[in-house]
Amino acid sequence: MSERAYPLNVAVLVFAGVSELDLGTLLGLFGRAGERTTEPQGPRLLEVYTLARSRASVQGTAGLVLTPQYALAAAPDPQLIVVPGGSGAERAARDPQLRAYLSQHAGKDLAAIGGGALLLGEAGLLADQVVTARGGLAERLWSYQPAEVRGDLEVVHAPGRHFAQSGLAGVRLTLDLIAQQLGEEAALEVARSVGAAWAGLTD
Repeated sequence: MSERAYPLNVAVLVFAGVSELDLGTLLGLFGRAGERTTEPQGPRLLEVYTLARSRASVQGTAGLVLTPQYALAAAPDPQLIVVPGGSGAERAARDPQLRAYLSQHAGKDLAAIGGGALLLGEAGLLADQVVTARGGLAERLWSYQPAEVRGDLEVVHAPGRHFAQSGLAGVRLTLDLIAQQLGEEAALEVARSVGAAWAGLTD
């Protein structure tokens, strides 16, 4: 791990109508992973933070009001960007600032849970990708010309792109991403700490 610069920055994009379930999963599990250090008293291995088009507070799907830690223009450079889903994903996907931010980071690792994939689609980042979704969301994602939309898989990984369906699949996706960034031991430790099952990186 000495060849990598730490901490690794994980940005979680938030917007009005973001899913509190997805957000809590991401912040909780990545936060646990961030407690690991390179050595005693050394720097943390991972930092997770929220960002949005501005630092104005937004209200989630269930009514939780939260204030993003960073505006897009002032956020630290991320190694991984994760987009939660939620009832506001469709509207957020049409936001030109969010589209531009995601497009500018097209070369980074990008992940989405549920309707968060709509934001990647509007940024032109789903073409030729294999994504996962069911029902109306699956029909909507076909408009972005993915290679395939898999309703039978809860989680899909490809180089630089990662997708999960809503709900518990977001837990698995987050643990998979922790394993990819910090190693399987880190993912197993986080899973045990929250009482979650983790099957590793296999589909």
